[in-house]
Amino acid sequence: MPKIVVVYLSTSGNTKAMADAIVEGAQSRNVDAVAMNFHEAKIEELKAADAIALGLQRFIIRCCRPWKNLLKASIN
Repeated sequence: MPKIVVVYLSTSGNTKAMADAIVEGAQSRNVDAVAMNFHEAKIEELKAADAIALGLQRFIIRCCRPWKNLLKASIN
């Protein structure tokens, strides 16, 4: 079964709601899906996933350094 990990950072709750909606949609199609807060994300889980969806804030069209570091670690 394919696995999707949705990593999000939500201050107002809107991004978390979207992450939960993605997970619900994936699960309705028999896909193993989980949403996790950015601060709880583990590199091992990201590397084991078939797909990763990100819900993140951007600063001047670029993502902030902690997100970049997480992404780099998950593909190395």
